[in-house]
Amino acid sequence: MFQSLVWIISICSVCLAQTESGQPALVFTADMNQQVVSETTQTGTVVYTLRASPSGGTELVKGDESGLSNVTSNNLRFFIRGTEAFVVNEATGEVTLSQPLDREAVDSIKLLVGVTDVSGASVEIPITVIVSDENDNPPTFSQ
Repeated sequence: MFQSLVWIISICSVCLAQTESGQPALVFTADMNQQVVSETTQTGTVVYTLRASPSGGTELVKGDESGLSNVTSNNLRFFIRGTEAFVVNEATGEVTLSQPLDREAVDSIKLLVGVTDVSGASVEIPITVIVSDENDNPPTFSQ
């Protein structure tokens, strides 16, 4: 089952948690995989909003990019592991840049995003955030 779940993530970028009965429990509807963040983004900036819902249910968290206001549920808690560059508001899913980025040092950041509900169902998926390059270094000339 784990191998097929990894395959689904890599192909569709949609992740499902399975309950004991085999029915999907949680679905990421927006997981920020392959999200591009500029190296000039200021710390404290919200760069993405994670969204998830119970499988077959209505979406509980709606992100900024859809133009909808955030609708939150006390039943879901978001988390990020594997990096200190981003933090997530566990209730709203808003992902904030917490450290300056430098494309010349790191061109992508691999991390895990996850969501859990009050029943204990949990989804955790690997993602990659791409750091885009900006012309932020002055040219140097040798004579």
